[in-house]
Formats: sequence, structure tokens, C-alpha cells
Amino acid sequence: MVEKAPSKPAITLKSAELREMSKNETIKLESQGLFYVADPKQPHTFLDEMHALDREESPTIGSTAKELSKFFGIYKQQGRGERGKKTQDYFFMIRIKNPAGGRLRREQWLALDDAASKYADGTLRLTSRQAIQYHTSTGRGWPQ
Repeated sequence: MVEKAPSKPAITLKSAELREMSKNETIKLESQGLFYVADPKQPHTFLDEMHALDREESPTIGSTAKELSKFFGIYKQQGRGERGKKTQDYFFMIRIKNPAGGRLRREQWLALDDAASKYADGTLRLTSRQAIQYHTSTGRGWPQ
């Protein structure tokens, strides 16, 4: 009979040393929320990347910002063209949760709809997991 080695305790943000964490957990810890992008090449704010999109200085956000944004429900996606080939068009899907059993008051729906018109492509997509998704092709409308 083969004996199993004792299992190691789970590595968490609360209990682990930084060197023990995955690259993405390290990014999350060092970035101070969605404010700061802890990019080893050039630390900067997440908003700096959004402004670069607005000014068309960059086609999309960098890889560190992409990994960080996932923790906050923002997902960078790449368009597909003929026969499913990836294009150089990038867009974002932003997911927000609606934990109130899926119910929204009229005022809440109107606020979500207004945000879709101002900051996304004008659509709201409701999911089967009590979430609302916005889709946008640029960083247009990000706060200045």
C-alpha cells in the first residue's frame, strides 16, 4: 500500500508569503485593487491604460492590466473574422452581479440602461447566473 504525503495547506492571500503565490495573485495583491497596475516594466494606473485607449495610442490594454481586470469583472476579448480567425479588433465585456435574486427595481434598470448607452454598445445582456454584461469596443467614456 502506498502512503500519501501529507497535503500542504491552501495558499491564500491571508496566509501565504508573496513568493508562494501565483503570478496573478501577486498582481492582485500588489495592484491595490483596480487602481494601480503593478507592471514590473513600468508601474502605472489602470486609468492610464483606459486613457491611452481613448486617445487611440494603444489597441488594447496590456497583459498585466488584463489579468488584474478579470478580478473585477472586466474581460478583454479579441474579435474573430472569417472562419473564426482572430482579428486585431479588441473589445471588452464587463460583468456585474445582481445578487438580489435577479430582481431589479425600475430605477435600477433605467440606471443600467443609461450606463449601457453612455459607456458600452447600448445593449444589456442578462445571464442565467444573475449577472448583467456590457460589451464595448473601446475605452470610450472612461472617467477623465
